[in-house]
Amino acid sequence: MQRVVGAHGASPVCRDVVPGILFLVALFGIVTLGASGASSGFDHLIPAGVNVTAKEQRLVGMAAAYGAGGGAVTTMIYYLLMACSPLLLIIGGQVMIIATLAISAALFFHAAQTKAAQNLDASGLLIASAIQAGMALLILLWLCCIRKRIAFTAAVLGQVARTLARLPELIVLQFVATVVAVVYAFICVLAALKANDLLDEHYESIGVPRSGWSHLALNIGAFLALAWGGLVIVNISFVTTAGGIATCYFEGPAHAGCRACCGSLGRALSFQFGSIAFGSLIVAAVNTLVYIIRLGAEQARHTDNGLLKLIFCCCLCCMQCFERTVEWLTSYAFVYVAIYGTSFLSSGRAVMGLLGKSGVGAVATSTLIDPVLTLGTLLGCGAGCALGYVAARGWNNLSAPDNFSEFQSEVVMIDNIVGIVAGGVAALAVASIGLAPVDAGAKSLFVCYAEEPQKLALDSPALAAKISEAAGEHRALGGGGRAGLIRA
Repeated sequence: MQRVVGAHGASPVCRDVVPGILFLVALFGIVTLGASGASSGFDHLIPAGVNVTAKEQRLVGMAAAYGAGGGAVTTMIYYLLMACSPLLLIIGGQVMIIATLAISAALFFHAAQTKAAQNLDASGLLIASAIQAGMALLILLWLCCIRKRIAFTAAVLGQVARTLARLPELIVLQFVATVVAVVYAFICVLAALKANDLLDEHYESIGVPRSGWSHLALNIGAFLALAWGGLVIVNISFVTTAGGIATCYFEGPAHAGCRACCGSLGRALSFQFGSIAFGSLIVAAVNTLVYIIRLGAEQARHTDNGLLKLIFCCCLCCMQCFERTVEWLTSYAFVYVAIYGTSFLSSGRAVMGLLGKSGVGAVATSTLIDPVLTLGTLLGCGAGCALGYVAARGWNNLSAPDNFSEFQSEVVMIDNIVGIVAGGVAALAVASIGLAPVDAGAKSLFVCYAEEPQKLALDSPALAAKISEAAGEHRALGGGGRAGLIRA
């Protein structure tokens, strides 16, 4: 395959044109229907009985602003930590998971002992405790198996953080894509409500009562449209980030600059748009299938048929695992789309070839980096909750006079809770969105190093030596990267 990023890259070619055209047609229909629904007003979007005062709105807005600021500052500090001490964060992320599982196991076991002392059945709690403890032990065993991969992943994580710090446009693009996705979701809701009204009018005009199947079909169609459009928007940002990181890999961060972001975004919106729409449709279809099974499981909960509940529970569990696997494989396929400009199916075949030779390395990299991002998100959320509480206290001017009535105290407590929740949610959103490009960057760098390790040795010998040493390679990088990744 010939790459389309970096110096001497090939000219990109349009791929998967039909899925791209289908998405644009569907988008036109959704926007048209949504605009028609918006013309009737937005009062029907507010649930009955909900009455938010201006004071509460200002409190939520202030707390959310404080929380968003705290999340942004925490995210910037966390990028600095990833660039300087990635190994420490990787260890901290694994410790967080193991400690959470161990504490959960201990709490379940304590609850089981309490029930047993009261002569009550505690078998369920004991099973839950054993499962949590077993998962903690499995993670420890997995870390022992991939211990050589930890240093390699730390080198990749540090390089990605430093590159994103030089290319903040990619982080800004992630926020823009999220805002656009939220707007699209709002349009989808308006379109679904308008379609529901049109169906009601149709059934009234023919004098036939509307069936429940039409409601179900409308819900499924609306969910598919919402999932497909949202995924396309988010994956445009993902492909742009992957292409920008790959450009820095092949040209060097000092020579890439804003051109890497603009070029990658231009390809994602034009030549690679069809492939993004195709891959997003596959994931959206799987998401919709899981949604249908979840609807069936909700209906089964209201029955007395235990076998039916068990069947739906097992199906939902298996489908959710399948859903996560498809999303993970699709993300690597999008990396190949970004770097080599191939069609989605060709990129999928390339991913299968990559994983067939270094699949353990790819899985290990994901299992080591994902907890790091989760830890950063939780830290941002914690900072947002604290600042939301500060905003609420400032809002109420809590000098706590002695004659404070019990009613006033309850109001202040509720305001504090509202401030904490609003600040935490805002910070959680900011931190998760701000750290999302790290995942795309890490996967892109993994693929670049797996496919063309000699390029790094020529352009960045210091970084190549560091990654080579971390990966456990005791040979020159020109001998093929995948074999080294397998050994790592």
